[in-house]
Amino acid sequence: MEFDNTKMIELTVSGTIRTEIGTDKGSVPFTGIKFKIPECSEEYYTQHAKRMMWIVAKENKKLEKIPFQGLIQIYVDKAEKCEGTPSCVDKDVKEMGWLDLQLLACCLKVREIPMYLNGSIRNAREKAYETYMKVIKKKKILKSGKDKKIIKEKVHRRFAAELANGDINNTDLEFKVQEELDKAFNMVVDPNNRENSYSYTNLPPLIAVKSRKESK
Repeated sequence: MEFDNTKMIELTVSGTIRTEIGTDKGSVPFTGIKFKIPECSEEYYTQHAKRMMWIVAKENKKLEKIPFQGLIQIYVDKAEKCEGTPSCVDKDVKEMGWLDLQLLACCLKVREIPMYLNGSIRNAREKAYETYMKVIKKKKILKSGKDKKIIKEKVHRRFAAELANGDINNTDLEFKVQEELDKAFNMVVDPNNRENSYSYTNLPPLIAVKSRKESK
């Protein structure tokens, strides 16, 4: 995926912060908060603003002392194009920090990448890797033996007529099954088959978003 590394959008937002889990009691209004997001269409402004507020609330001098437990409301009051480069551009997913991961989620326009400090950074990176494979590379994700079984059953149904007619044999059929499995992103941990077992440590580097300048 390419990104024009000279274009971002500065949002000015207002709204209400939740300070206690499960209740609006003690809510705190805010206004005039500014931050940058990757360039996108207007329909994504609010979605991206909600994600970025988790970081802004911890780092903004106006908000850092408020016990941020999420948003009750958020409004985008202003959006202006500006220069800048998201920190996730040209960076390996496995080396990204929390800010990188939030900006990556905005670049890819996905919800699956965990919010700021929601779980461990290692798990967030792993989820970002998986999400890229699923959303951008359009790969099926294998997380259990059941997922593999579903693919096998689909291939068997697809070639049932050819098998019945003798156009292919069982060996051919199993080869086709393996071809489909090889196309998928395997996340099944198999201690009895280390070679084909999923290992986060052994995942190759992944530059999910490349600057247009660098990709030429």
